[in-house]
Amino acid sequence: MKLIKLSEQTADCRQCRHYFFRNGERFPHGCLALEYIGRQPASEIVLNAAERPCTLFAPSVRSEQ
Repeated sequence: MKLIKLSEQTADCRQCRHYFFRNGERFPHGCLALEYIGRQPASEIVLNAAERPCTLFAPSVRSEQ
């Protein structure tokens, strides 16, 4: 399986309204849209599985400020 590295052209979970972070947890990254909790951000999982950026990415209000 070929792993694809994140680049600037892919969706960044930290800038998405569906992303949440659980500080100090074993699986800190989460995505409400994908119902995902894991060690890696969901965008990395989607990129490696589908070989394209996440289609559920929605810019958060806080990232536009």
